[in-house]
Amino acid sequence: MATTGRRLLVGIVTLALVAASCAETDPDDGAPTTTVAVSSSRAIVVDSADGDAGGAPTTTGTGPVDPDDAIRWALEYSGGVGGEAAGETVKIGLANNTSFFPEVDDGALLAAQFANDELGGVDGRPIEIVFCLAVTAEDGAACGAQFANDDSIVLALAGSLLAGNQEFYSAISGIKPGYTLGPLAVADYTTSDSVSYTSAALGAGMGGGIFVAQDLQPERAALVVTDDAAGRGAISLLESELSDAGIELVAVFVPPTATAPEIESALQSIGPESVDAILIGLFEQGCIAAYDALQNLAIDPLETPVSTTAACWGPRMQEHAANAGESGLLPNGWYFTNPLGYNLFGTGLESGLDTYRLVLADAGRADAVTNAGVAGAFAGVMSMVRHLNAVDGDWTFDRMNSEIRGFEGPAMLQAGPLDCGAPPVFTGVCSTRVSAHRYIDESWDDVRAGDNLIDISPIIMQEG
Repeated sequence: MATTGRRLLVGIVTLALVAASCAETDPDDGAPTTTVAVSSSRAIVVDSADGDAGGAPTTTGTGPVDPDDAIRWALEYSGGVGGEAAGETVKIGLANNTSFFPEVDDGALLAAQFANDELGGVDGRPIEIVFCLAVTAEDGAACGAQFANDDSIVLALAGSLLAGNQEFYSAISGIKPGYTLGPLAVADYTTSDSVSYTSAALGAGMGGGIFVAQDLQPERAALVVTDDAAGRGAISLLESELSDAGIELVAVFVPPTATAPEIESALQSIGPESVDAILIGLFEQGCIAAYDALQNLAIDPLETPVSTTAACWGPRMQEHAANAGESGLLPNGWYFTNPLGYNLFGTGLESGLDTYRLVLADAGRADAVTNAGVAGAFAGVMSMVRHLNAVDGDWTFDRMNSEIRGFEGPAMLQAGPLDCGAPPVFTGVCSTRVSAHRYIDESWDDVRAGDNLIDISPIIMQEG
């Protein structure tokens, strides 16, 4: 494989390991064996006076959502018959590491429930999601075999898996069409047995590097990462990418569970005044600690740019910023790259963002709107509902596999065109567009969005 291809694979492994070290677990939060998204009657209410959807806090959305328009868009996107689904269920399998990534289950269930209640499910029948907990390689193989051998399951979804990815894909190969809701590990991006309409971790990493090189253009940048194989892989990945743009990258290694004082000390050791930008390669809790460290060091993001990913703009960071005395939702002046290509704090009818906001608010989950994992899973299931409706009951492998892979977009909550299977090495990648947003003076500057998205295809499309 070419040098670039090897660096990219290292980067994907890096992101997976960082996720493993930073994700939070709840010992009481187990995955059910089977869960049915049961239909129920409900009403969606939006207060157009202040733009809040069904009690959504002002942390999400910049304007009102029209519920009729949002549901009308969903009906058109999904091809649903409308109304409440009834009759025999249509089963979709979902293998996920719920211990680390419960948000994937949440997003999938919310989409299935909405489709059952408002869109007529699939061909008028309710969707049933069959969950399978996959923590180990053996679990991945077992979940794949379960889905492959169950004739009633029409589609096999992978959530976010830290192990068992390849085993899962091997088990469903040529038997059940696959789609990955939260791609994370190497196999998710290189498999020929599944695709995803979002580049997720890969896009966040690659898009962030390109953004720094093209837009921020520092002479010397510091990257805060974990002091383990994951962090060293990230340095290896971005060091070469940024050096091609004439940027010197300085490693700032911290423990996987780094506290603010530990990050502060690590930054002091490299002389923070000697760098022109600070990049944070951590997940949300790490970003919170990094924020405190930068505050303690009196580093002003308006003078020394701080760039991270959408993993760090979630509800916990918003809460921490408020407690720290920030006047806005997030640290003032920070940049965030988002592989979905849309600002989840905003609105948008044609992107499906208004529908997504509306559904989560109505379900009492408005706090989760800006969670990228929930958004990716919700949009992925909605797209699968679209494809299941489009084939008129022909849910055979060949028909469904062709339908999923042939979709060129636009996909719900994913900006840019889709070209599934086109990358020579990263055959599971369909999207090559990433956005970048800056939160400054209590408002958003969508610096790379719309017609100015970050294009990662020059890297993704390289031969292996």
